[in-house]
Amino acid sequence: MNKIQKIIYVSPYLTNEGYGASFVSRCNLHLLKSRFSTLDISWANNPSSSVILKNSASRFMRAAYSLIGIGATMSPNTLIQFCKILKMHDKRSIVVWIDSSQLGICALLAKIYGFKVIVFYHNVELNIIKTLQGPRFAKLIRSIPIRFGEYLSARFSDFNFFLTENDRLGVKKIYGVENSFTIPPVLKREIFQYTRVTATSSLKVGFLGSDWFPNVLAVKFITKLAEAHKDIEFIIAGGVSKSINFSIPINVKIVGYIKNISEFYNSVDLIISPVTIGSGMKIKVLEAFQHNKIVFGSTHSLSGYEAYKDLTFYAADTLSDYSILFNRFRVGEVSEKIFERIPSGNEDKVAEMIHERIESLLK
Repeated sequence: MNKIQKIIYVSPYLTNEGYGASFVSRCNLHLLKSRFSTLDISWANNPSSSVILKNSASRFMRAAYSLIGIGATMSPNTLIQFCKILKMHDKRSIVVWIDSSQLGICALLAKIYGFKVIVFYHNVELNIIKTLQGPRFAKLIRSIPIRFGEYLSARFSDFNFFLTENDRLGVKKIYGVENSFTIPPVLKREIFQYTRVTATSSLKVGFLGSDWFPNVLAVKFITKLAEAHKDIEFIIAGGVSKSINFSIPINVKIVGYIKNISEFYNSVDLIISPVTIGSGMKIKVLEAFQHNKIVFGSTHSLSGYEAYKDLTFYAADTLSDYSILFNRFRVGEVSEKIFERIPSGNEDKVAEMIHERIESLLK
């Protein structure tokens, strides 16, 4: 049996941004570096990778390339550079980690060169496409590279990692992928930033999200909650604010983009996450926990956090579920667990899970 000497980590998201896909990508890379030698590659704007592929193609040309299967803002030039890197390495002891199912063309090339391939799914892109709004023709054009890329990823991967169990089961149903595993969310061991909110007569409930369509759906759900709970102030923050083109109750406050997320989290009593598709909400839930907030969320949003015994969260999938939890919170039946650090060992445990599955590829 060959022992894995290195992971070639290919990602369009390795930037210095501290949120979204970039956050997840850097956390995954951090876990891999704790067990393997890694070569991390990116062509993103403001990249944080050790190897940066040049991509001088214009925005228009990148869009054109996507229609022939070169997605995720890549170009023929970046693919040529990627192939040169593959040629320089021994396929018998190196695994290629593809950090997006949209990079199916990279999975195909790595397979052509004889490497074992792992794909990490930030989302099941095909499911997200179905939720998009707009003209049918525009949706079709946008879906072509995504469908093709995700198909290639499923077809040529040897193993697949997911953020949510729903996504794992979705890919299994759509593409027949069997070799897969859901990675539990990983919170870094750091001191929490937390300020206790002064009790007021009005309960303040927060939701923070980008303008991604699953978050818009969540805000529509929150408006229904607000109509049923006039005595609760719901605060909506983030890019999702610009996509609210529907009427909202008077007790829903839209604050838009925020410069300091700690101030936002510390200004509300609890966080809700009624998101039911995609995986972006994992980061927002994680941020809430890092600020020691109680979270009421969908079972989809909260899946995987069961491993953390010291976090306070409650699953709610219907309007009545949330009503019950709000009432329990008011009378003190939902309590905060204040602590300084993440329980040690979880990060190492997740890293070991990933390590075992990667090593098994070369047996």
